[in-house]
Amino acid sequence: MRFLIETAAASRRHAARCFGSGAMEAISLQGVRGVLRLQGSPVYHFLQALLTNDITPLEAPDAKPLYACLLSAQGRHLHDMIIHKMPDEEACLLLDVHADSLPDLSRLLKRYRLRQKVDIADLSGEVSVWAATEHGAAPCPSAHLAWGPDPRLPALGARGLGAWGEASASEQARFARHRMPLGVAEGDAEIPHGHAMPLEYNLDALRGVAYDKGCYVGQELVARTHYKGVIRKRLMPVRFGVGGEGGAEVAAGREIAAGGAGSGGRAAGVVRAVEGEAGLALLRLDAALAVARGAAPPLALRPEGGAGQEVLPSVPDWWPRDWTEGS
Repeated sequence: MRFLIETAAASRRHAARCFGSGAMEAISLQGVRGVLRLQGSPVYHFLQALLTNDITPLEAPDAKPLYACLLSAQGRHLHDMIIHKMPDEEACLLLDVHADSLPDLSRLLKRYRLRQKVDIADLSGEVSVWAATEHGAAPCPSAHLAWGPDPRLPALGARGLGAWGEASASEQARFARHRMPLGVAEGDAEIPHGHAMPLEYNLDALRGVAYDKGCYVGQELVARTHYKGVIRKRLMPVRFGVGGEGGAEVAAGREIAAGGAGSGGRAAGVVRAVEGEAGLALLRLDAALAVARGAAPPLALRPEGGAGQEVLPSVPDWWPRDWTEGS
């Protein structure tokens, strides 16, 4: 693998040149995201039989990044990833994945590989994942940073791989505050490993699922759920408002109830991610949409002594209209 080793500052300057003079600098996601390299002539066929998305567009010389997921045999989410093609390498793909789950994903891919000649290596020590929130940023022409539009949503900006760069916690928090209000979860910490149903986390609308490709691991549950058209819970962006918990920090895993603060009402969902006052929650659509329309009081965290803090869900602009109709 041929990479130019640059300092973090040089990587940021290079990314800024790629995006133009008025663009926001790139953010290193080192420590949060890791990089797996898969290389070998069977690599496209290998991933096509495993992942939720159609991998064949990556065979094009000018292929853009692609979003996909690996599921369990029961159709539950295991790992999501953004896949980049290396233009100067033959049959070589780089996977941008959740750093903590990278060892598990690597072991799983090696188990599925059997005797196929696909080399799998962890490059996280020399390559970093970078993100920029600039809207409509064009892919960088340089091979030193493999930039491209984020394949999930244009509003997310751009995503790339480049020289190892030291992470800034404040910059990573800024990226999370940009991503969460869009209603986009990322990684196994926010999309629970082995439990999450992909369509409840909107992974099809985020261009991570292809319904017209051949079979893949876990396809049956995804296809059945899609064609039945009955999804009663979805991941939604939320804001945490006033409440009676004395400013206590909200944590992922907290239960959410309908009926307003202190009511102890019917279960409405669970918090999945938090960054400041912003967050993501898996919510019952009937309860969340009633609040978003102003037809019901705010949701609330289940009280842990005193009244529960308000939870205010919102509907992302990119949601298809039929998701909100009839709920």
